[in-house]
Amino acid sequence: MRRYTLWHHALLGAFESPFLSSDPGARVDIGDLLIALNVCRTSWPRRPASPVRAMLAHPTWPLRLRRPGALVRHSTVFVEWLHSHHSGPLFWSDSSRQAGGLTAPDVYSLVYGLTSKAGLSQREAWDSTPGQAQTILGAVAELEGAQIQFADPADCDPATAPIQPSDRDAVYQDALAALGPTRADSFIENWDLQHNGRR
Repeated sequence: MRRYTLWHHALLGAFESPFLSSDPGARVDIGDLLIALNVCRTSWPRRPASPVRAMLAHPTWPLRLRRPGALVRHSTVFVEWLHSHHSGPLFWSDSSRQAGGLTAPDVYSLVYGLTSKAGLSQREAWDSTPGQAQTILGAVAELEGAQIQFADPADCDPATAPIQPSDRDAVYQDALAALGPTRADSFIENWDLQHNGRR
């Protein structure tokens, strides 16, 4: 498989893949995994082959996944692979900054930012990993004077890290107070994407 890119993320979203679901109990079947593997074998601007063509090209995939425990094992490896490509930077928050002027980026605004702000081509942008895109755009924002500071992972132990996944409810309540319901929902969806690799 290729590395997991923004293009793959957009395609999996279009397929409503359970691998992007924010529901921890989302069920995955053999078809879901085969579609996800097929999607992640392509690159921008190509679309994945039809499921039938994919099965003809890789006839052993369904047979291997029907073995006892194989679907769970391969799905777990796939989810770990997805998460390894979502490791963007942590930022220390600036409490003096005025809230309400920004919306959290989704996959398309990441691509837009990479092409318009960082000067990448569309191919380079779509072939970026989510973590790489966030890092590049964070560096650009800092160079343009944004009041952010990259957090050194060595400085972030569980007690002092600026945001922990367990703080999701608190983050949502803060976003709700600052942004209102519609923008807070968009914010938390993107927060989930950045922290859990899910939507």
